[in-house]
Amino acid sequence: MMNRKIFICIILTSLLVLVASFSGCISGIKIYEYTDAEYEADENTILEVSNVNGFVNVSGWDGDTVFLNIEKFTSKRYGEDEFEKVEVNVNKIGNKISIETLYLEKRAYTRVAVNLDIKVPMYVTVDSVKTLNGGIYLSNLKGDIQIDVENGPIIVNQGDGYDSTTDTIVDNLGNDYSISTDSRGGILNIVKNERVDTATGTVGTQIPSITEAVRYRIKSVKGSGAILRPRLIPRPIEPQGEIKQVIDCIE
Repeated sequence: MMNRKIFICIILTSLLVLVASFSGCISGIKIYEYTDAEYEADENTILEVSNVNGFVNVSGWDGDTVFLNIEKFTSKRYGEDEFEKVEVNVNKIGNKISIETLYLEKRAYTRVAVNLDIKVPMYVTVDSVKTLNGGIYLSNLKGDIQIDVENGPIIVNQGDGYDSTTDTIVDNLGNDYSISTDSRGGILNIVKNERVDTATGTVGTQIPSITEAVRYRIKSVKGSGAILRPRLIPRPIEPQGEIKQVIDCIE
């Protein structure tokens, strides 16, 4: 059985966050909806998680069930009806549990963010964790986990004491990022800000070449302890070229 609660909070945001205008950042007075659920698990259970707009936190615990906490939030000006346009589907087929966030309307993607906090028994295998726009935080887990983050680095350690209204992240390629934090100041979500080319008026971000390694620097007055890891683009399965001539083959 799921427990559902709704809260209204006033969040003061800086000009930087307002200008960033990324989907995961919803400024002003926020409305929250919380839902909890538990699912039976054993040593053969495999977990897959797919989110869209928001962070995913998966951690091992001493319990014997998969515990899921869903946090939806939107601006008060949009209203509670926006929550009905986003679903978190949980399917348990055989030994596999799949958790997937689905947006029923395209506009809802820019209005509602969904954060997933999942606790799993230490013996459960986590197969994959994905999010389109947000951060991923993993700890005390079993399995060769496939991680996929389309926008922003992977959060290895959230740290504490960070302020989402003033703190920012920059990398060595000239990109900058905005963050969102939890109640203790741990970094939950990192989103790259688009940059406008003053000469051409085009919007984009700096893309690294194959020889460049991305390094992140967190600008913060009080925050400490956060560890970030660049998202690596997987090697393509198919060759990225054309075979012109085979010179020799050795068996």
